[in-house]
Amino acid sequence: MSQVLIVDDSAPLRAIAKRVLREADLSFDGVLEAGDGRGALVCMSEHSDVELVLLDLDLSGAIEFIRDVRRDSTRQDLPLVLVSSGRSLPARALSAGANACLARPFTAAEARALLEPLLSARARGA
Repeated sequence: MSQVLIVDDSAPLRAIAKRVLREADLSFDGVLEAGDGRGALVCMSEHSDVELVLLDLDLSGAIEFIRDVRRDSTRQDLPLVLVSSGRSLPARALSAGANACLARPFTAAEARALLEPLLSARARGA
């Protein structure tokens, strides 16, 4: 079983992201949600099957969350994808360990094109 974790302080934006991910027909079993970085870390400790994290770049503590995940030896290769209103991955997020950026609003096709290779690489252990 594999799960995607959506981390955003806006419940409506989490719901939209969840709907779009389902429409993208990616190979994961479920979607978990957290409203902040602390809740996301708790969720990840309770669910060892998190295979990808979508993280709102504007979330307070987003960069610290990325650093915390990267410090955990069991999660160093976990894909962390930022969701932002911009099209490029900010240098500070990249240096902290984020893998990619998905510009909001995003379509199911855009989500699939960006996330499918990350999920596939993770499944292969690459």
